[in-house]
Amino acid sequence: MEIFNAFYSFVNRIKLPLFNLISITSHGTKAMTSCTNGFIALCRQHEDFPDFIAYHYIIHQQVLGSRRLNTSNI
Repeated sequence: MEIFNAFYSFVNRIKLPLFNLISITSHGTKAMTSCTNGFIALCRQHEDFPDFIAYHYIIHQQVLGSRRLNTSNI
């Protein structure tokens, strides 16, 4: 909740147009991704935020994906 409040007050202070928001990338901690009170959930619940895509941190995706691939012969 504190992360969301700090972000939202910053957005309002600099007059950042939220309707341009396309995606949010974050790491997988509960403060960011919790279904009810994580940052992404609070953004989705707030009326000023448009529909957006939430991504898990890109480098983590690559690491997680590479673990599933058999790259021993590369």
